[in-house]
Amino acid sequence: RSELPTTLNVEQGQIFRTTTATHMAIQGDGFFVLRRPDGSTAYSRGGIFALRDGHTLADKDGNMPLFVPLETPGSAQPYSPQTNLYREQYNRLHVDDKGTLSGMIVQTDPVTGQEFRQVVPLAVTVVATFPSPQHLSGDGLLLWPSAASGEPRQATALEVKDTKVLGGHLELSNVDFMTIG
Repeated sequence: RSELPTTLNVEQGQIFRTTTATHMAIQGDGFFVLRRPDGSTAYSRGGIFALRDGHTLADKDGNMPLFVPLETPGSAQPYSPQTNLYREQYNRLHVDDKGTLSGMIVQTDPVTGQEFRQVVPLAVTVVATFPSPQHLSGDGLLLWPSAASGEPRQATALEVKDTKVLGGHLELSNVDFMTIG
């Protein structure tokens, strides 16, 4: 981990709609809480997430946003259809404008052959806020707490005041580097 030599500009960037239902943007304060492939935790405002290898919701580097499952509140974890938590096969994953990850179950009636589709809310996105986010340290788009930033306060997107996680959106500028001074 490298310490950035200056403070970060953490002002909100412009948000735009995308055609990918698992993209996410944070409107307001906060950062996505990511589990890195090595098991460590990082933070980012970059929300380019997709199902990787058909298994886990992650960014291109394998960093997985954390969610609190609606079945077992309190235990934040990445989304993966292989866990016991998600016993059903869900498709058409999407994140709504409250940060809730939902999937669709498609079942076929064995007698009539008619398909039944049901959208099932699965989990809520976890967001972290910091007392002094401009003092986070980092390497590229990933950030870590520093002594000056303070420790993260994690909550679901539904619990963070004046903050929304928007599904199917991205923020044009992630944490914009460097205000010298």
